[in-house]
Amino acid sequence: MVGTGAGTYLIYGRKFRDPSIQSDPIYAHNDYVQLLAEYGVIGGALFVGFLAAHLSSAWKFIRKMLRWLQQNEKAFSSSLALAVGASLGVVALMVHSFFDFNLQIPGNTLFVAFLFGILANPGVQWDKEQREPRSNALIWRPVPVLLGLVLIGFVWPRWPGEAESEAARLAFLKQSYALAIYHSLQAIRHGNEDPDTLYYLAESRRQLGNGFTGDTKRDFFTGAAKAFQQGLSYFPMDERLLVKGGLTLAQLGDFTAADELFVRAFEWSPSLGQVYAFYGSRLQLEGRNAEAAIAYRHSNQLSANQIATVGLNQTLEATKIAQPTVSPTP
Repeated sequence: MVGTGAGTYLIYGRKFRDPSIQSDPIYAHNDYVQLLAEYGVIGGALFVGFLAAHLSSAWKFIRKMLRWLQQNEKAFSSSLALAVGASLGVVALMVHSFFDFNLQIPGNTLFVAFLFGILANPGVQWDKEQREPRSNALIWRPVPVLLGLVLIGFVWPRWPGEAESEAARLAFLKQSYALAIYHSLQAIRHGNEDPDTLYYLAESRRQLGNGFTGDTKRDFFTGAAKAFQQGLSYFPMDERLLVKGGLTLAQLGDFTAADELFVRAFEWSPSLGQVYAFYGSRLQLEGRNAEAAIAYRHSNQLSANQIATVGLNQTLEATKIAQPTVSPTP
């Protein structure tokens, strides 16, 4: 009735994806399906009401303008052309939305908002004399300005944290892990503790820890594990946090806790090859090479990847070395 919530198509898409789909199913290729899935029947009914109100307004305006043109013996109206064009544009998008995710793209959504604005108010003053606005109408005019100021008041304190989180993301993509850690900590200091920020912090610590030994390495992994757990407290179904957090705990030697996270990762993303590849790495860390080889093979069956291929070769080599060689009988 109420849907699963905004943006949750990604989460449930991971859980129910076909094994042939290895990339994240971020959007459904049908705007109506995604709308109903995330916002439920209530959201769908509100959308139908919104659409019907605008199309009805456009139809009334077009009919009235055609009568006016006929009565005044005119053949052209720029307002009529805009209203007809906007109406046809909306109808075309309505059809195309059955096969694509038009309204999930911000640029498309902004363009459609302009179309609906034209339908809601074509900009024609039918009365020859301008009517004086009523006093109760004047009261409501400042409301949009006040709402805008309230939104700015909410956004402004969060701006530094969002900017630092974006800087952390860019540094992480460039594999500048020390810089990513710095910007992530700055973002957290400004109150930004969203799962993405914590993922950049945790994974950067894990990656840097791989380059050290001894207590320094353990300190990096311990800090990474804490950041992964904090991120999971906000987003417990995030496959990145679950898989990398589980691998970090395995690198710390806590295999029981690592398995708990991997069980959750398999629950929420059972058909992703990368999950099996990292699980193979976790098994390999414990010396369970035969089981790791099975996980690596399954990962490559779902989607060939370097982690599974390299890990499989390592486990097979380790298995050969572990097997005793029997000298031929003379």
